[in-house]
Amino acid sequence: LDFLRSMSVSVSVHQIFYDESSGARLEPGYLPLDNRANLRPDWYEFWSIRQFLLETPRAPNRWYGFFSPRFAEKTKLTSAEVFEFIRSVDGYADVALFSPYWDQIAYFQNPFEQGEYYHPGLMAVARRFFEIAGIRVDLDRLVSDTLTAVFSNYVIAKPAFWAEWLRLANVLFEFAEHSDDPAAIAMRTATRYKGEAEAVAMKVFIQERLASIVLAQGTHRVASVDTSDRRRPSGLLTPKVLRALQTCDLLKQEYRRTGDGQFLETYRKIRATIPMRRTSSTPVVEAAAAASASGRK
Repeated sequence: LDFLRSMSVSVSVHQIFYDESSGARLEPGYLPLDNRANLRPDWYEFWSIRQFLLETPRAPNRWYGFFSPRFAEKTKLTSAEVFEFIRSVDGYADVALFSPYWDQIAYFQNPFEQGEYYHPGLMAVARRFFEIAGIRVDLDRLVSDTLTAVFSNYVIAKPAFWAEWLRLANVLFEFAEHSDDPAAIAMRTATRYKGEAEAVAMKVFIQERLASIVLAQGTHRVASVDTSDRRRPSGLLTPKVLRALQTCDLLKQEYRRTGDGQFLETYRKIRATIPMRRTSSTPVVEAAAAASASGRK
């Protein structure tokens, strides 16, 4: 492909596939990551990503990413746009985010608050896990924005990020698989998803928020594709709501940069003006119906 041949940066973006149908949808330039055996469907894409990182040596300056078959559908980004963005930020960033549902990141204070809203009980489970894992994070005070939060593990990053992610992923995997702690039992229990039409274990929604915990440490240089305008959910964002959500995200960024509580207070006031409604018995921000779990869903 011409756009790949012209790139001077080293990038490996893997797209996971499960069968002939999903394999046929792989986009040009992405490397196929075969999960047809699907040994642990309960972990969704987390299983494939973790196994790759456990088994595959990584070149120090190479970008790595792992996308589900629905990446283009969920982000409206082509592979050419993805690779061009990586080329454009290489040299001053080591993590690139391609998050769907940007409005959810903008509206909620952080992805865990968002997760609690759609999957009740997630916050308590996450708090207990981080406590046991020795990870010091206050989920009630954590403020995230489109530079420090991502859904669906749609991250392309240098190996340093993935090393941190894998360390956290291994702790989560061992905890969810083998612990008798009530939080681990809750992780293995199905939670509400898509109006309870599909049973998905709580651990799936915890694992897709691990990247946001890594980003919250502030040790990485992050770039994020702006999907707040032309890729907004069709018919669900009025211009007024769109501007309000964009402002919420910018205010949270300024709060993180300065520590000035006025930015956070203003964010909360604007957020309170954004209407909420219910669709198919599932509460959603008017901006979008959030399908926050990763992967095939």
